[in-house]
Amino acid sequence: KLKKINMIQTKIDNFIKELSEIESNSSSTNLYYGDTEVASIKRNNLRTFLYKVASSNCKLLLLGEAPGHRGCGKTGIPFTCEYNIVNHPFFANSNFQTLNDKEHLERESSAMTIWEKLSEKEIYPLMWNIYPFHPHQDGNVNSNRTPKAAEIRLGREIAEKLINIFEIETVLCIGRKAEAIRQLKVFKSCEYIIHPARGKASKFKEQIDKFL
Repeated sequence: KLKKINMIQTKIDNFIKELSEIESNSSSTNLYYGDTEVASIKRNNLRTFLYKVASSNCKLLLLGEAPGHRGCGKTGIPFTCEYNIVNHPFFANSNFQTLNDKEHLERESSAMTIWEKLSEKEIYPLMWNIYPFHPHQDGNVNSNRTPKAAEIRLGREIAEKLINIFEIETVLCIGRKAEAIRQLKVFKSCEYIIHPARGKASKFKEQIDKFL
């Protein structure tokens, strides 16, 4: 078992290295690119998260659309805001970091809703986005936009690598954009769940309960 975990961790390291080499542009930011302290923190957070999920041997993937600037855009971890990292027991006693201090932690409503539901079920699946970089309005990193078709195609190729590393069996697509993953056919089942944003949190909780 230890040998298998070491092998998966090596694959995760290689995956993050490849991911971090894709350059940003004026309307899409690769959170993991570059030699800045901020990028290093996000890479380390992602690596630590993926290691923890790999050690649990969970074969479930929650797949979203793209990082938002208040959540994954700050932490490097999909569906996760700084408040989650500091306050949720999943992140305790591990090498996770936040960009802001404890008095100024960013919160994101979708991240708060999802981690609340995962806590109830005590299930911590792999979480990722169909487009793993932060799409935003041209030149404004403190905004969000929907990823374009070409971005989703690139993201699908990246997601396939991660799905193979974790030997994912079931994908829960949170939001319609994530359903582009269906074309891969490298898993056993794929289900749609409404995104919790824009007042849909109650419906999201009702739907995800059925699968968790």
